[in-house]
Amino acid sequence: MTKVLVTYYSRTGNTAKIALAIAEGVFAESVDVQVKTADKVDVNDVLAADLIAVGSPISWGPSMVGLVKDLFERIYVQAKDKIVGKPYVSFVSCGNLENGKKALESIEQVADSLKMQKISEGIVFAGALGDKETAACRQLGKKLALSARK
Repeated sequence: MTKVLVTYYSRTGNTAKIALAIAEGVFAESVDVQVKTADKVDVNDVLAADLIAVGSPISWGPSMVGLVKDLFERIYVQAKDKIVGKPYVSFVSCGNLENGKKALESIEQVADSLKMQKISEGIVFAGALGDKETAACRQLGKKLALSARK
């Protein structure tokens, strides 16, 4: 069965809301989805997933938070040759869109260095999610589900 992993870290709850809305979109397409905070993900979770969504808030400066970076570092040795070409997408919650875009780029740079395959432009939202943003997250989840099935 096709499986999507949505992993993230959230300090205020905004990134968690994005992750859950993405997962709802995946689930709506009858695709198995696992949602886990980055500190709870291990290499087996990553290897078992057909597609991964990685999310982060901004903490100190315009880059992903340390716990998301730590996830990449923890899986690197065991997974680096096994996740080449693995589809991924990234998402960020922030207070400043310019810094949010830079944080998104920081996730993508690490995923690209692991030779993962970006399947969609990532999303960046500033502040709390409204109905429009939640719908966009669900739509991204549906897109992930359809990509994971291929």
